[in-house]
Amino acid sequence: MTDLFSELLVIFLASLAMVALCRPLKLPATLGYFFAGALLGPTGLGWVKNPEDLALLAELGVVLLLFTLGLEFSLPRMLSMRRAVFGLGSTQVLLTTALFAGTLAYAGLELGLAIVIGGGLALSSTALVSRELAVTGQLQQRHGQTALGILLFQDLAAVLFLILVPALATDGAAGLGLSVALAAGKGVALFVGLMAVGRYVLPPLFHEIARSRSEELFVLSALAVVLGAAWLTHALHMSMALGGFVGGMMLGESRYRHQLEADIRPFRDLLLGVFLVSVGMMLNLPLLAEYWPRILAFGLLLVLVKFVLIALIARVLGEKPRDAVRTAVVLAQGGEFAFALLALAASYGLVPGDVQAFMVAVTLVSMVLTPALVRGSGVVTDRILGAGESAPLPTLSEPLPAAPGRVLILGYGRVGQVIGRMLEETGVPYGALDSDPARVNEAALAGVPIRFGDAARAELQRGLGLESASLVVVCIDDWQGALRALMSARELNPTVPILVRSRDDRHMEAFLAAGATEVVPETFESSLMLFTHVMALLRHDRADTEAALDRVRADRYHLLHGVIAGERHSLYPEVLHPVVLPEGAAVLGHPAAQALPQGLRKVTLEQVRRGEALLDLESAGPLEPGDVLLLLGPQREVEAAEAALLAG
Repeated sequence: MTDLFSELLVIFLASLAMVALCRPLKLPATLGYFFAGALLGPTGLGWVKNPEDLALLAELGVVLLLFTLGLEFSLPRMLSMRRAVFGLGSTQVLLTTALFAGTLAYAGLELGLAIVIGGGLALSSTALVSRELAVTGQLQQRHGQTALGILLFQDLAAVLFLILVPALATDGAAGLGLSVALAAGKGVALFVGLMAVGRYVLPPLFHEIARSRSEELFVLSALAVVLGAAWLTHALHMSMALGGFVGGMMLGESRYRHQLEADIRPFRDLLLGVFLVSVGMMLNLPLLAEYWPRILAFGLLLVLVKFVLIALIARVLGEKPRDAVRTAVVLAQGGEFAFALLALAASYGLVPGDVQAFMVAVTLVSMVLTPALVRGSGVVTDRILGAGESAPLPTLSEPLPAAPGRVLILGYGRVGQVIGRMLEETGVPYGALDSDPARVNEAALAGVPIRFGDAARAELQRGLGLESASLVVVCIDDWQGALRALMSARELNPTVPILVRSRDDRHMEAFLAAGATEVVPETFESSLMLFTHVMALLRHDRADTEAALDRVRADRYHLLHGVIAGERHSLYPEVLHPVVLPEGAAVLGHPAAQALPQGLRKVTLEQVRRGEALLDLESAGPLEPGDVLLLLGPQREVEAAEAALLAG
């Protein structure tokens, strides 16, 4: 136990160093884990002598990853992907296995050995590909969905290959068909059973758990569901990762999906890092040093052959050219299942030790390329097919029709779309600029006058007619991007009114200083809207309500600044903090208006309460014991101000 603890500590420290090193080098964190594993493994520094001790933790990381992916795929959505799972997936596995096995048999390998190696090379890395697709935001795109469907079938095919190895080794091919049929039957029964549990048992159970308002109970229940589904599939001699995915699907349609994902994520990220390190430990560094040209060549050849074959299969089966090529790029590597398959075959005497080590090295080389393949899939596709193969984005080469007094919306997300619809409803002409290509394509198809590009670029704003616009609305979620767009717009047109939407008030001063006419904090306005409804339900005079709202807005929401922090939410740009003055406080006897130290310029004294009376700062007189001072400002400065008020 002590050795395992020490090895885990070393792994986490090495991973921390390598991942931190990858950030300034603009390398994916995945490579950092790989490098840490290769460095610490038996053929590296040898600080982790038994990587197999980490196998269970590593596999749990993959299970949790597939569980979170399963949460995104409800049963209806999964059924809609049946073509990708069973059509593309089965064709890809069969043809790729046949191609590699046939080539190896022709080169002189025994047929059984050729089939085992071909089957291992046919499968891609579910853990690496799904992780990179999720991190890069490609999982919801067409090629990401297709790739995930193929990966799911590959996990099913892995079970059949595990059955195939003993049959080939013991000349039991006659009973192979029965074994495969039994495995398929178990898989169908498992899927139906788990989905029934997810539909009829888990929702009421989680409802009761949620009513208890116990975070610990909710997290434990989520982990129990994940591990229970994985254990069940493992008990049926199937992939634990497949069980994790089906477990996620069980809860994919529940109202608790987002909370479950948030609770599982820390465990997933931690254990998935262990998995990636364990993969890096499999690399035989002396073998790589001796045969690196041959290993590198075979690794690149594997990627190239799989890419061509998967692209052709996807295209023949109806995928669009761009989607077929991008799917092939992200699935062109070998997968971690090849290690398990080769190890099992070696235990039965099907694969010689030197061949096993060489094929593991080749597969690892291809897996190391996975982050670059996934992240660069769009660039590779553009190089092969040309950038204009997909539906063209409505760029500024297609100017909007002239419309005097047009409103220009910079950023067409949720808020920008609401404004656009209301302008269209009232007959006011508008145009939008957004940098999300998928959103621009969808909006353009729906008839929205939108163009693609970075909303902060002055030449794009000019091309949309900002210099003659009647109003500019900045609706960019990222405050720094919004500030750049505001500054460009103000430089192009010094007189046009510019309205900036922000989430809260933390960057209001920066927007106003950059030239915003008005800044509308989203949270404040929604709170004011609720206040309006409260007063209406109380049948309060509408004129008084509107006058109160006008005062708040005229004062630029100063009354609403700051939040009284609680246990769960203590990080706010400004906090409201009451300070009760006890006997002996340093500030007693001082005028309220002069109570705060001059060095704390970001802190203001908002109120003085004496008993039940709320006093004006100028007329409060000398401060007395029991007075309550309400401070507003950044958390640390408010704490410093409190210390100065009490102790001097």
